[in-house]
Amino acid sequence: NTGSKTNVVFNEEARFVHLLAGEAHFEVFHDESKPFVVYAGKIAIRAVGTAFSVYIKGDSVDVIVTEGKIKVASLKQAVVATDEANLALLDDADSVASFVKGQHAVFQNKIELVETIEPREITKQLSWRDGMLIFDGDSLQDVVNEISRYTPKEIIILDSKIRDLKIGGYFRTGEITPMLDTLAANFNLNVEKINENLIYLSEK
Repeated sequence: NTGSKTNVVFNEEARFVHLLAGEAHFEVFHDESKPFVVYAGKIAIRAVGTAFSVYIKGDSVDVIVTEGKIKVASLKQAVVATDEANLALLDDADSVASFVKGQHAVFQNKIELVETIEPREITKQLSWRDGMLIFDGDSLQDVVNEISRYTPKEIIILDSKIRDLKIGGYFRTGEITPMLDTLAANFNLNVEKINENLIYLSEK
């Protein structure tokens, strides 16, 4: 996804991907001789013949399993992205938990949340893979946060009472103007373009 950075290390023992920033979806080819491991923050995700997404959000890491099963190890410290990455790090983990298709987990220093989500919600969360953003009863604040990932423009909500306004719609990533036009036309919001890179949202 936008703003993502990775470092990939394939060697004779395993396939390693360090997600340094942003979000990525992995579809893993089954190969028992070379395990597939994703490092993100202080967690390591091991998968064979499965599919899952990983999203680094500030100090937390979101994981959604879309196919198969994964194991997630909580590490004592974040792993540096170097060619020296190895499977032994997983053996020194503080804890290991398994997750299956349809589960969403949030990690910080420990597991903060585990839930099973509907296929519709998975489609919504991963719609960026098709170049789309789907909102279905999301707060205006969450919509602005998501939109802001795809534009250098700063969008500021001036009225605190509209931050929780529920928003729904389908938009193409990066097409900011149609999104703002929809907010103005369908959600009774005033969209004020202060300059090329600053936009204010307020109640009409």
